[in-house]
Amino acid sequence: MLREKLDTLRLLLRKYGVGGLLTLLRTDVWFDYAHGVDTYSEVSKDELFTGDRHALQNRYFPSTFALIELAFAEARAILGDEIRQCNLLDYGSGKGKVLIAGARYGFALSRGIEYTERMHAVAGRNIAKLGLGQQVELIHGDAAEFVPSPKDRVVYLFNPFEGEVLDRAMRNLRSVTPEGKRVLVVYNPICDDIFQRYFTRVAEKVAQPGNARYNVYVG
Repeated sequence: MLREKLDTLRLLLRKYGVGGLLTLLRTDVWFDYAHGVDTYSEVSKDELFTGDRHALQNRYFPSTFALIELAFAEARAILGDEIRQCNLLDYGSGKGKVLIAGARYGFALSRGIEYTERMHAVAGRNIAKLGLGQQVELIHGDAAEFVPSPKDRVVYLFNPFEGEVLDRAMRNLRSVTPEGKRVLVVYNPICDDIFQRYFTRVAEKVAQPGNARYNVYVG
């Protein structure tokens, strides 16, 4: 366990540098400690998935609050003040970190779809601990089968899954006519071809620190 934590620390140091790592500790890691929740610890996909699903899903590595807030800013640049009337939808919502940030931001409702019972349960405990049950909806299910709401107009993905699962999820999303313009912010968009099959890419950017690549789509 100690070795794994040291390996994670080394990885974060390489990715963010000393300054970025200190910021991460002050914001994300301290948030968990101060509120008695668990949003930041990583979980390997070997612990979460088996069989065919193992090849299509990715490990749980949470977004930082800085990246989440940047995604909200990108959506706001397109939607303007109307963003407050939209639902946030997080695919592969894990421990609920993006939904916590969405509730604090002021979305009409922050919704997350999570495949694994383990992560869904952790998210439930986190949301309850923070008293956000009225602002957050946790959905335990398969993103490939999930049909979003027309109100789900700010969509967040931190590379949760690939291949057929992603294609079916995006096809279902595209099949729902939104109540206005819909914005997707996708970090580490290795399946850009799938996203462009259903939506229009309007930006390709890199966030610092950490060289986090992300794309913005509308449709």
